[in-house]
Amino acid sequence: MSLNVACGVAIGLSVFLIALAVGIGVFLHRAEVKNTGLEGRRRVLSPFQVFILCFFFAAVAVFYPIYYIDYLAAETGFLRVLKAFLLAVQNVLRLVTLNGEFDIVRDFLASAEIDGTFAGIYSIYVAVIFVTAPLITAGYVLSFFRSVTSMLRYSLRPCNELYALSELNERSLALAKNILSEKDEKEVTDKAGKTKKKKRRRVVIFTDVFDDGERTHELIFTARQMGAICVKRDITDIGLKYARRNCIRKVYLIGDNQDENVEQALKLISRHVKDSLPREDGKGGRSRMPKFNENNLQFYVFSVTAESGVLLDSAPKGNIKVRHINDNRNLALVEMCENSIFSTAIEDGDVKRIKVAIVGTGGYGTELLKVICCLGQMPGYTVEVHVFDRENAEEQIGGRVPELLNYWAHQKPGDAEFKLAFHSGVEAGSKHFLSEIASLGRLSGIYVTLGDDERNIATSLAVRTILNRNAWGAQTPIYAVVYDDTKASLAEKDGLKSSDGQSFGIKVIGSLHKCYSTEYIEQTKLEDSARELHLRWADNDDEKQKARATFANFEYYRRSSMMEAVYRELREKLGYIKKEKETTPEDKAYNDMLRNYEHRRWNTFMRGEGFICGTKEGKDFVAKTHHLVVPFGDLPEGEQKKDDF
Repeated sequence: MSLNVACGVAIGLSVFLIALAVGIGVFLHRAEVKNTGLEGRRRVLSPFQVFILCFFFAAVAVFYPIYYIDYLAAETGFLRVLKAFLLAVQNVLRLVTLNGEFDIVRDFLASAEIDGTFAGIYSIYVAVIFVTAPLITAGYVLSFFRSVTSMLRYSLRPCNELYALSELNERSLALAKNILSEKDEKEVTDKAGKTKKKKRRRVVIFTDVFDDGERTHELIFTARQMGAICVKRDITDIGLKYARRNCIRKVYLIGDNQDENVEQALKLISRHVKDSLPREDGKGGRSRMPKFNENNLQFYVFSVTAESGVLLDSAPKGNIKVRHINDNRNLALVEMCENSIFSTAIEDGDVKRIKVAIVGTGGYGTELLKVICCLGQMPGYTVEVHVFDRENAEEQIGGRVPELLNYWAHQKPGDAEFKLAFHSGVEAGSKHFLSEIASLGRLSGIYVTLGDDERNIATSLAVRTILNRNAWGAQTPIYAVVYDDTKASLAEKDGLKSSDGQSFGIKVIGSLHKCYSTEYIEQTKLEDSARELHLRWADNDDEKQKARATFANFEYYRRSSMMEAVYRELREKLGYIKKEKETTPEDKAYNDMLRNYEHRRWNTFMRGEGFICGTKEGKDFVAKTHHLVVPFGDLPEGEQKKDDF
C-alpha cells in the first residue's frame, strides 16, 4: 500500500469517526427530548462523552500511519500492527495532556514519499487535531471540576434541612423555589420550654443533572441563581449527610420516568431502613437511638401508576416516612377544600343540586369525578356529573373506576345516589360541544381538564361566551387547569378580562407553583386530621400502635382517612354536627341520618378504589371485596355507630 493511500485511508477513517460522533450525539439528544429511542432508559453516555470517545480514536487513526511505516519498518506481521496502534494511542494521550509535539508529523512528511498537495492536506488536518484536543481536554476538566465542586459544596455545607430532588425539570424547579422562598427563620422550643427564633440552614440539591440542551441550560442557570446545588450523580449515589443527625432530610423522587422514581425510592429505602430501627450497642444490651425516623428522613415518590403503590406498600420502611404522591389525586382533593362544590350548588326547593361538567377524561378528570361523587353524599344535596370527551368517555372512565360505574348503573335504595351522563365523541370547543353545554341548563361548575393549557383556556373562554348569553350563565364558575406559571400567575393576579375590562370569571387551577409546593405535596394538616380519624376506634395502646403502623405504611388507609377528614370539614361548615347526646328520638334520628350519609360517602370511596361487596368478612385487598359495602340499613347496629366521627 502506498503512503498516499495509507494517509488517505487514515484521514477518511478519522473524519468518519468524528461524523459518527456528531450523528450519535444528535440522536441521543433528540431521543432524550422526545423520550423515544431510549425506551425510557437512562442513557449510558452523554453526547459530549460520545464525541470525546470517537475523537480519541479519530486521532489514533491519523497517527497510526506514522508509526506503522516510519518507525517500525523492521517489524513484520501482527506485532507491527499492535505496536503501531499502541504508540499512536500513547501519542494521543500526550496530545490531550498538552504534551504533544508536531515535530513527529513534520519529520514524517519530510522523509516519506508523499505527494506534496496531499502532504499539505494531511498536515493541516493533523494541526486541527493538535488544536482541538487540548480544547476538549480543557472542557472536560472544567466539567469535572464543576461536578467535584458541587459535591464538595453539598458535603461540606452545614444544614438543618436537606432537600434532595432526583431530577431537574419544571416540576422540581417549582418545588425548589417554594422551599427556598419560605421564611429564613423558624420558631423552636428549647428544653426549658422557651420559644426562640432559629435561622434555617437549607441545602437544596438537584441530582442527575446534565447540561445537554438549551432548555436544560436555562433550568440549571435558574437553579444555581436560587442557590441550589446541581450534580451529575444519581440520587441513589449521594449520601444523606449521616454526620448530622439533627438534619431533616426530605427526598423527592420527581423525575419524568415514574418507573425510575419508584426504583430509586426502593433502593434508598432498602439502604436506610436498618438505620431507622433501634440497635444494640453491645454494652450491657442497651439500645442506641436510630439515626433516622419519620421526622428526619422522608421520601416523596411521584407516580400515578397502580403498581407503584403496591411496590411501595410492600417495601419494609422501618420508621422512615414514605409517601406516594399522585399529582392528580392531590389536586382534586385540595381543590374541593379551596373551591367547595357546595358553595355554588343550585337551590331547587328543599334540595340543592350539585350539577357539574367535566371536560376531558384524563387522570385529573377521573380523580375529580371520584371526589365529587364521594363528597357530594351530603344531606340536602344531589349530585349530577356530565363528562365530555372526544373519545368514548364512559369507556375511558370505566377503565379506571369500573366498580363506581357498575354501581351507577345499578343503584340501590338507601345507598349512595349520584347521576352520571357521558357525552362521547364531542370535540372540546366545537359547535356541537358548545350546543351540548348550553342544552344542559344551569350548572354549578365546569372543570376544563384537557391536558393542554392553550386548549383549556380557549375552551373555557368559548364556554363562558355561550353561558353568558343566558341570564344564569354568569353565575356558573369555570375552572381551567393551567400548568404554566406565567399564564397562571397573570390569571390569578388580575383575572382574564375582555377588551372592556369585564372579567371572564375563569379560575385557574393546577399551576406549577401551587401543585408543586410543600403544602400541596406533604399535606401535613390534612394528614394529621386523617390520622386522628384513623386512630379513633383503637381501644388500647396496642391497637393504637397497630393503627399508627397501618396509617404510616399503607397508602389505602391514608387515602381513605384523608377523604373522610375533608368530608368532615365540609359537613361541619355546612352546619351538620352530631348531637352529643341522643336524649330524644329526634336526636337519634338526626344522628342516624348523618351516619347514613357518611356510610354512603364511604361506600362511594370504596367503589372508586375498586371494591365491591363480598361474602368474606373484612377487607380482601387482592379480590377487592369488603362485606360492609352495603346500604346503611343492612348494617348491624354496632357497625352503624362506627359511621360516627
